[in-house]
Amino acid sequence: MWRITAEAMMREETREKDGRTFHLRYYDGLGDFVSRAERVERGHKGMEFNGMECGSLATDDNRWAGTNSLAEAIAFARRGWPEGRMKMRDMRKRLKVGNLLSNAQRFVTSYDVSGDEPDVGRYLSGEPENMRTQWDTLVPQRGKVIRFLLNRSASCGTDVSRIVRRGVALQLAFETLLKLGYAPEVSISFVTGAGYSRMEQYVPILRAGDPIDLDTLAFMFIQPAVLRRLFLAVTECESKDIRKTYGFYEHGSYGMPQDPLLAPPHDLLMKWEYGLVYSDEEVIPITFDILRRVGIKIDDKAA
Repeated sequence: MWRITAEAMMREETREKDGRTFHLRYYDGLGDFVSRAERVERGHKGMEFNGMECGSLATDDNRWAGTNSLAEAIAFARRGWPEGRMKMRDMRKRLKVGNLLSNAQRFVTSYDVSGDEPDVGRYLSGEPENMRTQWDTLVPQRGKVIRFLLNRSASCGTDVSRIVRRGVALQLAFETLLKLGYAPEVSISFVTGAGYSRMEQYVPILRAGDPIDLDTLAFMFIQPAVLRRLFLAVTECESKDIRKTYGFYEHGSYGMPQDPLLAPPHDLLMKWEYGLVYSDEEVIPITFDILRRVGIKIDDKAA
């Protein structure tokens, strides 16, 4: 079953599968997601919204949450996060990041009656040009769409610095893909589980052809507040029964982080633990790994 809310275009669905109950939430876009979080900011009374206390409004651990308040997180999501650009610049200097573009090449494959190695599938189908050669040539992939799904779930015990490092690695990979001429599409997911219940939420933050605001993307990739303010706030708009099931209230939890089981179509999924590294030295290898996963060759000397 599904319904579209009057205030926003978020689609809700409840599905039973393999003995589990899935609560699915599909947002129309970033604006839709932020608008739902704003309901808590506009409608709370003290620390409560709809009669239950809210973790998104907590002020006792701002470093853990990433911002001083839910209102500040909403403002960054709406207007961009200039501090994120500064963090990226500082991280680039600290990591001595050169031009990743010079180290990134796209595999170009050609087929003929002779070549480096046989393509078994083409041979078995009777195709005469069944020998494959791969060329290490930098070819701009103008307009080529790659659909990324980033699971931004994390354990409540995950240190802020690890979340930031993953975000920086993603941002570096994203900027490199743009320079190569790709048209990335990016969605983020929040997936949590409690017993036999799972909540999976999906938010498209960039579609092919959309104008690109790197400040806003830096916020969505890097800032812990995306999870620990905005995600908490949208879940605090759920019914009391669902909030109790998952612990969506002050001094509760946001359930156990999980990876998606019912995700929309995508080309590359970054699971919730992926890239949560412990040191700055591990950031660039994660960036290179992302680029390799979409078929871009990285110079071994650079890696």
